[in-house]
Amino acid sequence: MTYALLGSAPKTGIRIKIKKEWKGSYSGYPKAARLAIYNAEEWKDIWEKVNALRLPKPELPKINFEKEMVIAVFMGERHSGGYSIEITNILKTEKEIVVAVEEKEPSFGSLRTMALTSPYHIVVIKKYPLAVNFQSPQNSQEE
Repeated sequence: MTYALLGSAPKTGIRIKIKKEWKGSYSGYPKAARLAIYNAEEWKDIWEKVNALRLPKPELPKINFEKEMVIAVFMGERHSGGYSIEITNILKTEKEIVVAVEEKEPSFGSLRTMALTSPYHIVVIKKYPLAVNFQSPQNSQEE
């Protein structure tokens, strides 16, 4: 089965299944980033940054980096609640892994938490020897 993906250039490919995931609004990762993580050392560093504000700190999830990889997206620090970031689709094409990322902001006048937030979404997928390309609907061109 093939799927179409929004982006600067239409992509089709095979949808990749998410094996594990973590997401939320409060992380210790203050900058916007989109990352593909291929080894345990990078994974440990990211996990520690994500959970820097949590007590007790959650244990580092085990990832088999011979067969799996981690995709992580961070929205960066925001001055209130109501923001979110989500990996909405992951496709494998002949040349790359395409990760669709959607960011949401609170609507004007909506009620929201008045606290610093730093939304994130982290997933584990099967490892492929392909480059990872992140796309957002904002990057798409209307015809």
